[in-house]
Amino acid sequence: MRLILAISLVFLTACQSWHDSSENSPFYPIPVGSRLILKQPLSIPADRASVYIQRGQIVPYNGRDTYYANCKFELNTLKPVAQTVDPDEFTVSKVTQYIRLNQLYEPGQMYAQISGKGDVSSKLYAWIIYLRSSRQPDVLRMTCGRWDYRGAARQLAIQEIRDTLGNLFTLQLSAGG
Repeated sequence: MRLILAISLVFLTACQSWHDSSENSPFYPIPVGSRLILKQPLSIPADRASVYIQRGQIVPYNGRDTYYANCKFELNTLKPVAQTVDPDEFTVSKVTQYIRLNQLYEPGQMYAQISGKGDVSSKLYAWIIYLRSSRQPDVLRMTCGRWDYRGAARQLAIQEIRDTLGNLFTLQLSAGG
């Protein structure tokens, strides 16, 4: 019985925290309860429900560098007219990690993939940050990440997200993080 209790205690303490305690670490997620403050009106084009942000600027979907940190700010509703998100304070209600592997099969590379003698894959690591505002309930979430070559891929650290958002948003972490 004591052995089972000791093993259980080891497993519980080993799994107590899945992230680093430093906001400069890519393993430290934005804490629930944090605030994302939009400092200027944000225009969502007609027939869209999102905009991309990179280097502090709104960029078109196919105008962004996917291998450089970027964020996608999303609404729940796609409309045939432009939508404006007013300056507001959004509360972070949930944060999840998203990982996607992309196999790149370029001419002459198929053998390298099958044989394991080469690696032309890339990986996306992203934080999905769910947002809530009583004044603008149509705001859904913001997803921040970047593609990278599989061996170098990692999550964005909080400072990298802040740099990506530039002067459009301020991210204030909750004290409970």
